[in-house]
Amino acid sequence: MLQVFEFNSDRKRMSILVRDNGMLKLLVKGADTKIIQHLEKNCKQEFLPAIQEKLDAFSKIGLRTLCIAMRIVEEQEYAEFKERLTKLADHPNREKEIGIIAKN
Repeated sequence: MLQVFEFNSDRKRMSILVRDNGMLKLLVKGADTKIIQHLEKNCKQEFLPAIQEKLDAFSKIGLRTLCIAMRIVEEQEYAEFKERLTKLADHPNREKEIGIIAKN
């Protein structure tokens, strides 16, 4: 595990960055609405309509749901992120700024 971004009420999700078999993976769990809105738009999400149908059915009977998602992160992207994160060490709004970085 390389980074942990705890759940907070602004992001409505928690993320971890792990190295798995030499690959960097960003794993996210959180509110279904937040996870779905952050899915890659240029990638075909073939299971999304069926998942959305189930989520709608669950919400109609009052169930709260969480979703999970995963993205492969390139080494260069992580290096740039880590550098920006280090610069925020003493920033007064560090948590908010981390959220902005983590969205990119």
